[in-house]
Amino acid sequence: MGTSPAEAVVAAKFLFDLLKHFQFTTPARARGIWLSALLTRLARGAIDGECPMFVSRANTPGAGKGLLWNLIGFICDGRAPGKTAHKVREEHFNDEIVSTLMRGPAMTVIDNVPEKARLDSATLACVLTTPTYDARAKGGAVQLSLPVRTLFFATGNGLRLSGEIERRSLVIDMEVRDTATPWERTDLPKIEQMAKTGRAEYLSAAMTILRAWHEAGRPTAPTKCGCSYP
Repeated sequence: MGTSPAEAVVAAKFLFDLLKHFQFTTPARARGIWLSALLTRLARGAIDGECPMFVSRANTPGAGKGLLWNLIGFICDGRAPGKTAHKVREEHFNDEIVSTLMRGPAMTVIDNVPEKARLDSATLACVLTTPTYDARAKGGAVQLSLPVRTLFFATGNGLRLSGEIERRSLVIDMEVRDTATPWERTDLPKIEQMAKTGRAEYLSAAMTILRAWHEAGRPTAPTKCGCSYP
């Protein structure tokens, strides 16, 4: 496993090969956010603090919003991450998030937020900015203090984020332009299968980047990434 900046660049290009068939509004930004999500997932145990939510938003069904996060699950865990439905009422959001934190999965995806819906939750905003979430278990009988170690993701077509959620999120925008029915395409490689069968190589590439970053003194990004996290 290499540790030089040059080897890290080669590793990143290898990982980005998984993304070359996705249609992004801003490709370089999208690839950077996806890579940051992958590396955050791998390094979460060493991060003593909060992490942003990662969001994929598209202009049409079938763009590959969920596939982006599935790839990270396949590389890191050998399986797709668990998914949950969008909740409208805050108490339902709270119950779902408390249940998630009690189970402690590495990743969870709020999947297919309804088109034009507004993703807004005081509970979700809180857990994205605190290392420990204090809440009552469903029914209100027991007070809980739950560590927040799960990474949160969301997907949706044309979804909107509240101001509080937006500044706690990194958003990938996808825009399919060459077909009105992207889910019917048959000319694309089986990207999920590539991630599964090549898991060891993709995992090694990601670890090369993390190792190179560590050896370089863990430098911070020179500019803000678009949300409230450093």
